[in-house]
Amino acid sequence: MISLNNINKTIKKKPILSNVCMNIGNGEICALLGLNGAGKSTLMKVICNLCKQDSGVVYIDNVEKLDNKNVGFMINAPAFYNELSLIENLYLFSKLYDNVTLPVIKDTLELLGLSSQSTKKYKYLSTGMKQRMYFAFAIMCNPKLLILDEPFSGIDPLSIVLFKNIIKQMASNGCCILVSGHDIRELESFCTSVYILDKGKIVYENKDLTSIENLEQIFIDNVSSSGDAQ
Repeated sequence: MISLNNINKTIKKKPILSNVCMNIGNGEICALLGLNGAGKSTLMKVICNLCKQDSGVVYIDNVEKLDNKNVGFMINAPAFYNELSLIENLYLFSKLYDNVTLPVIKDTLELLGLSSQSTKKYKYLSTGMKQRMYFAFAIMCNPKLLILDEPFSGIDPLSIVLFKNIIKQMASNGCCILVSGHDIRELESFCTSVYILDKGKIVYENKDLTSIENLEQIFIDNVSSSGDAQ
């Protein structure tokens, strides 16, 4: 389980996150919704130690989170090396974890249909293949917590189905998953819970998406006319 207790973040004297509290259980697939600029990416960066909160604490299994040892993530554009191949990049970044070996990387590439592309330089990969590669990076450590910021951006419908099936399988194995996106109906099709973030504040939460008839309308009813955070 991941717990966020009163997370606050201000940038250039502008509040970005205000007293954000969330709880996501093991096996839960939680949708994080919000307008552009609502603070979703900043919140995900805080969870992944890519951005330091001003106050508040992130816990995983009731222990304060201090590193990314058991965390997989896709947030913003990846910083992979253009002149290295797909597999060389993943092997280099595998050093961030203790449990990712070359055979594990190869199995992950096979799972995502990337085996035939593994020796191709990153700069020559299509947008969709780059997104699959980033997803491979996110899941190759078999994380306890998976953070996905708009994972379906730039990929085709078959890739979306593949990603969703993998996400659901990981959740069934106990992984705690937080995923953002703008296609509410897409997220609604496989997520089990939802938080709505507006101007850096949680304005709505529901732990049972099956109880909701129209999430899109709920979203519209709970957000302001425009985002105000960064």
